[in-house]
Amino acid sequence: MAYRAAAIADRQQLESRLKGLMFSRLAIAVVGIAATLLVRWPEPGSGAPYYTLLAACLLNLVYLILARAGVALRSLAVAQLVLDILIVGVLTYLTGIDGFFAFLYFGTVIAAALILGMRMAVGMASAASIVLSVVWILFFVSLLPEPGLKLPLVDPRVVADYGARQKFILPFLFFFALSLHVVALLAGRLTAEVSRVRILNEEILQNMAGGVLAADRFGGIQFINAPASKMLGLREPDSLRGRQIDEVLPREFAEFLRRAMRDGERHSQEFLLHGSPVRVAVTSVGDGEGRGLRGVIAIFHDLSLRTQMEEMTRRAERFRALLEMSAGMAHEIRNPLASIRGA
Repeated sequence: MAYRAAAIADRQQLESRLKGLMFSRLAIAVVGIAATLLVRWPEPGSGAPYYTLLAACLLNLVYLILARAGVALRSLAVAQLVLDILIVGVLTYLTGIDGFFAFLYFGTVIAAALILGMRMAVGMASAASIVLSVVWILFFVSLLPEPGLKLPLVDPRVVADYGARQKFILPFLFFFALSLHVVALLAGRLTAEVSRVRILNEEILQNMAGGVLAADRFGGIQFINAPASKMLGLREPDSLRGRQIDEVLPREFAEFLRRAMRDGERHSQEFLLHGSPVRVAVTSVGDGEGRGLRGVIAIFHDLSLRTQMEEMTRRAERFRALLEMSAGMAHEIRNPLASIRGA
């Protein structure tokens, strides 16, 4: 059960990060097109960078269709990152190695660390360094008298600018590649540590005896462990994330949570859930410094054991009263028997 829950959580997290990657790619492409148009309107024959950015936007639709079609998310993530490396390489080829498009590689490396881990981030950093090296070689060869390679689709002014700063490009390329690998290592280690802490916290919450339910300020369920779902009589708790508390929880309990959200204070109340008494303590979680409510956390305490102990105590009291009555009756019977025996 815990393994299945962890697998579902990992898949949901991977899907969420892939959506974030698609959105970021689309935003960067749109901003890049707008910024480039504001700086300089494309002249005839120099619109290749704009078409490349437009192709990056259209690729998001393909990725979305593939994700909806059930393609393995990890393989889809690898394909997206590899294509991003190539697209950024094409942009650096068209606009210059040390242009601002080259710095998009840092975003690709960080995305690889967040989605796929440190090894893949280092691999993407190495792939980006190789692509930049190939672009550098092409520009270097184009400036040689022989064979006089002409770079297709590249503005001659970009080649001339490269020739004027040729001595600067090679150190830039070296330190840029070194920076990519350092960022990959740091981002990979940070992601691994965050993942380890997240898994540890989820294991603790899933295996604790009490129930835990967390909801955001809009009433969407963000976490519920197995004991809480059992007390509430819910099946498949892994599929409840994101659903509204009014849809899946008992009406009285959902209203109690809504009241706690409105008040922003700690509340405690006993409920009879599926024949079992349960005490629920709700605590509001704020953003700090009075900036608003983030959500609520409900802690469930099963009172069935307390009820059983109270019932056992009542039985013990009855048995003690019965014993006292029996002792009194025996005393009352023994007195006349003793008199009879004496007579």
